[in-house]
Amino acid sequence: PDALLELAKDYKDLGDFGSAEQALIAAVHKDPENPTPHLLLSQIYSAQKNLDKSEKERQIFLELKQRAASHPSAVSGQRAGAPEPSDDK
Repeated sequence: PDALLELAKDYKDLGDFGSAEQALIAAVHKDPENPTPHLLLSQIYSAQKNLDKSEKERQIFLELKQRAASHPSAVSGQRAGAPEPSDDK
């Protein structure tokens, strides 16, 4: 999934939000407990002015991050130092 995250970031930087979204959805399917793809999806949806989807993904990110903090050994996909959500668009 890390390769998919890097690919998604590259697409996002190029402004290709559709391809970034596809890569992130694939990353979620490969590692559903990893919060990072949800954070990136939230940012992409926000940039597209799709605020409902953005908020949904942000909530999933926060729930997964909280779950990992409460039970670190139970969440295989949690990465140390996962980024906090930001208001960057």
